[in-house]
Amino acid sequence: MGEEPWHDSVTTPERPRTPLGKPFTTAIPRIPKNVEAATVPRPVPQAEEGKRVHLLGYDPKGYFIAHCLASSEYLDPVKLLVHRRAIMNSWEWEGKRLLKCEGNRIIPSMRAEAEWVGRGQVGPNTEHIEQLIVTLPCCQTLPAITNISHRIDNRTTICLVQDGLGMMEELNATLFQDSTRRPTYILGHSTASIGYYKKAFFSTMLRKPGKLFLTALERGTSSIIKYHPPVERRSNAVTFMRTLISTDGLRAGGYSLENYLMRKLPALVFSSIVEPLAVALDSTYDQVLRNEHAIVLADELLEEIFNVIWALPELTNSSKVIEYCGMDTLRKHTVTRLIEKGPSQSQTLSAVRAGRMVDIDYTNGYFVRRGRELGIKTPQNEFVIGAVKARVEERRKQLAGFVPFEDLAATKTSPTSDEEA
Repeated sequence: MGEEPWHDSVTTPERPRTPLGKPFTTAIPRIPKNVEAATVPRPVPQAEEGKRVHLLGYDPKGYFIAHCLASSEYLDPVKLLVHRRAIMNSWEWEGKRLLKCEGNRIIPSMRAEAEWVGRGQVGPNTEHIEQLIVTLPCCQTLPAITNISHRIDNRTTICLVQDGLGMMEELNATLFQDSTRRPTYILGHSTASIGYYKKAFFSTMLRKPGKLFLTALERGTSSIIKYHPPVERRSNAVTFMRTLISTDGLRAGGYSLENYLMRKLPALVFSSIVEPLAVALDSTYDQVLRNEHAIVLADELLEEIFNVIWALPELTNSSKVIEYCGMDTLRKHTVTRLIEKGPSQSQTLSAVRAGRMVDIDYTNGYFVRRGRELGIKTPQNEFVIGAVKARVEERRKQLAGFVPFEDLAATKTSPTSDEEA
């Protein structure tokens, strides 16, 4: 993409890399002239406290990241934050372990812990959270983090590895309004294909390897990637990023905000176009391509989204925008992914059928909000947002056995067969 990952640019070949998790120092001991350098041991610093990684998410992507972190002997056991009672019960029943399936291998890990953070705690936990990874759907994130917000401050780094965008802005606007105490953020985008190993809930199956693209933001406003900062002045975010980059299996790299968006936006465009159409048609992915009206609407959505992307101030390199997010490139990427999906069912549609809210405010909604900031109209995207929300509301009423007042009144006033006779 024209820019080397951050970790390649800060690693110097002449200095050996210290395994992440083990304390490190840049101090060079003074060597007496009469003593050979080889006989002087390196200083052994004391272990740092509070570096445990916490994870909030109940999906294969989250369990994959947790398993990779738990497999590193240099890191403290990862801690899973659970706010659903059924999931906590599953953790106990499955033997308090994570399973990862790669090919024919099943790899268990016992180096993980689970902590109940939902309602009904014996007492409030005040343990500070320094490093937090969130893989929850965006629409579930705010209430989940509200439960632990008292444990988060400006020393905390939150890594958001989610399908949508805009969660950081919402957290700052609602929970962390004080700019001097709000956390630092890392945005993550994974290209790996990951699913469940069906024999266990706390499991993950790597279907196709991919990369984890990361970008660190300072107070949610600008990129803080610095290519040669001294170790003692690295921010908590960059230290956390270094943890993820050095963890085997994640294939993570740090990138500028612009290069991160070049990788993230095509996936977000796919979700913004195809998922609402699958919900509107109540059909599998392959049926979307066969509907002429859906194709017309898809082109209209794409044109509005491209106009917003082209005007984003974060994207300054126009040649890169054309290469990764040009109109033709986005259309080809969307159609290719849609064909690859085949007759499978949309997860968004499955959530709607179950009456659960979906991430429409963080896919299409992200482009609508950015469009308003830039003075760009997005009427079709606004339309599909309303349509999806209406489907969710209607489905919830059906599942609850809801009877509208008008229908109830009509039932009471309608004449019976005896009265008509």
